[in-house]
Amino acid sequence: MTSRCASVSAGGAASKAKNAKNPGGDTYYWRFLEFGTEHMAAQPFMRPGMDESVAPATDEFVTQFDKAIVRAIRRANKTLAR
Repeated sequence: MTSRCASVSAGGAASKAKNAKNPGGDTYYWRFLEFGTEHMAAQPFMRPGMDESVAPATDEFVTQFDKAIVRAIRRANKTLAR
């Protein structure tokens, strides 16, 4: 009996052909580098990058969100003034 999910890989892609269309090609192996395998130690590259950029990204989000709130308040005040 064949499973319906037999073509789904650990990363969720249904086929390597679908992955091959990605800009970097078929890069399913990033998981092996990031998390390691039973035969290979992990060589993380995404988690350290995220750790380094989470504070600047959060700061930029707060700045842009604050600007959006100020714009929304100004727009609401103009509407009420009419």
